[in-house]
Amino acid sequence: MHYKKGRLSGKKCRYRRPRYRARYRYKRYFREKRGRKKRRAGRQTGLRMKIIIIAGCALLALIFGMSWSAARGNSGKRHALVSESVLAYESLIRSYADSYGIGDYYEILEAMMQQESGGQGTDVMQSSESAYNTAYPKNPGSIDDPEYSIDCGVHYMADCLEMAGCRSVRDTDRLKLALQGYNYGSYYITWTLENYGGYSEENALEFSESMKQELGWSVYGDPDYPQHVLRYYED
Repeated sequence: MHYKKGRLSGKKCRYRRPRYRARYRYKRYFREKRGRKKRRAGRQTGLRMKIIIIAGCALLALIFGMSWSAARGNSGKRHALVSESVLAYESLIRSYADSYGIGDYYEILEAMMQQESGGQGTDVMQSSESAYNTAYPKNPGSIDDPEYSIDCGVHYMADCLEMAGCRSVRDTDRLKLALQGYNYGSYYITWTLENYGGYSEENALEFSESMKQELGWSVYGDPDYPQHVLRYYED
């Protein structure tokens, strides 16, 4: 309770000064201000936490995906089945496979190289007798440049896949037809489609025996070539 003298009468008069209201408003203002700051800081912290959580989840997903891919690639799916000598040519195989429109088949091509040469020598795809060899004699193993051998071999296999109507690595029957055509020559693909409608081990053997008699050779190709290639490839 406060008293203040009257300005005119000089008497004391009872007068309640509103200081406590000012103090109350002052405290309430700063209390609300601090509350707003805390809420704003809380929202910012929550936003930062969300960003951190999202980034962490994305990083974990990336790490998991890379680990899964590496595990899948190293689990014996394909590469574990071919030699280091063949893997040394992987970049060339993939490059030529992409250029001839059969990029999805690059691991089949690696398996073929494993069967043909194991990545050894200079005619690594044994493609000297193919139609695309124009730089070397068409005698077995005559190509003296591994890259040129890969170029000719991949190009010829692209033709065989097209002739066989193979549109996927998982189209096993037509893939085998294309593989046998690579080994025998593309005429086998035309012959077996006209006479049997597709590949079989029996007609592959029949074609080999027929060609041996016609040419007077003791050996004509490998009747089990698809199986010999695909043992280096697991889907």
